[in-house]
Amino acid sequence: MKTFTGGYGFVLRPDAATIEESYAYAESRFGSEWEYLLAPDFLPHITLYHSKMRDVPEEFALTLRDELSEGLRGLEIRLQDLVCFGDKFAFWNVIQEGESYEQLVHSHEKALTLARYLDPTAAKRADEEGLSLTPEQRENVERYNHPLVRGLYTPHITLAYDTRAAQEIRAGEKRDWTMTADCVEFAEIGHPGVVLSVVR
Repeated sequence: MKTFTGGYGFVLRPDAATIEESYAYAESRFGSEWEYLLAPDFLPHITLYHSKMRDVPEEFALTLRDELSEGLRGLEIRLQDLVCFGDKFAFWNVIQEGESYEQLVHSHEKALTLARYLDPTAAKRADEEGLSLTPEQRENVERYNHPLVRGLYTPHITLAYDTRAAQEIRAGEKRDWTMTADCVEFAEIGHPGVVLSVVR
């Protein structure tokens, strides 16, 4: 039986127009000298859940992927606030209200069943990245090896990553956009949360 070990998880792929808008927004707002800038080499996405896994069975992963896709495909999701997370990430956040947000949260909770395959020996990703976290986020890292789960789930598209994010992102920055959910992918995830490959 084929299994997957390493950084893996479920991500929501946006429609083509949102993918292009995400590239344009990142390029116009942040400099290419940042440690990470969303660009056509990387897939813009909304993470449902990812972490460091051990021996995830292929059948489990692909079955859950298909169930998540069925529940989200065609959903219209509003993006708005540009915020800094952990002093390093530039997040384009989903508006946390309405039926589409509730459906995202439901799908996130379902995706968390992947945590049964968490690698207990893996280094904590948040520690590797040196993120500034609250006590509640730290508790999530200890349990799920990810700070933004359960009640702290914050769906977003990551636009950039760098130590200058906290200084460069202004309070109250917004860019209104409505994306349409395409499908959910089971993907290999690398630093800082980029999709390295999609499992077919």
